[in-house]
Amino acid sequence: MRTRLAAFLLLLSLALAAACTADSPTPTLVPRPTPTPLPTFTPRGQALAPTAAPEPSPTIAEPTATAAPTDTPAPEPTATTAPTVAPTRPKSTATPRPPSPTPAPAFDYMIVEQRIKSREEEPNLMAVNIELYAVDKAGNPIDGVVFRDLELNEAVVSGDKGSGKAQFTFTTDRAYRIIVEADGSGPVTSQTSLTFALNAFRSDDVNQLLMAAGLCGSLADCRRAIHFTAVIKFQRQR
Repeated sequence: MRTRLAAFLLLLSLALAAACTADSPTPTLVPRPTPTPLPTFTPRGQALAPTAAPEPSPTIAEPTATAAPTDTPAPEPTATTAPTVAPTRPKSTATPRPPSPTPAPAFDYMIVEQRIKSREEEPNLMAVNIELYAVDKAGNPIDGVVFRDLELNEAVVSGDKGSGKAQFTFTTDRAYRIIVEADGSGPVTSQTSLTFALNAFRSDDVNQLLMAAGLCGSLADCRRAIHFTAVIKFQRQR
């Protein structure tokens, strides 16, 4: 029974629907309104979680543009007064003295050697001579030089007994004092030798030479007659 009733109601509904469709115009579709979202309510007592603030982006400093030079003239420099410096006195320099002129020799010939030979040099005890030598400024022997004995007024010439050499032979009880009288240039000036003698009447200057040669041991011993050979050398000075 219920099945038949349900079928009957279905057929009735289809019939009514067909009738309505035939008589009414085509319905216009109305757009459905967009639903408005409902507000969200936060329950009381619950704190909102803090929102992390965005980290600031690093700021890159841009280079500052240098202003272009302008045509403005630079200020003129102010003149500065230089400090006044007191002038320094130059130190006085001692003027060197000119060298003193070498004095001219007092004689043309000077005695550069005057001595008595030792026994080693003259072993002959009977030799009693005065050996005379003449040399130039360089020490080279000179021949033709005239030696004079002022006591006997006798003369000998260098070269007679060898190059630049002359000789007097002692005479007993006579004295000998020698100079250079002349050479190849003519008369000359000369120093004078000591006075040599074989006897005891000699000066102590000669006795000192005898003692230096070893022929006597003291001045008292030398003040007696002694045989010896003397050496006198004259050097040309100019």
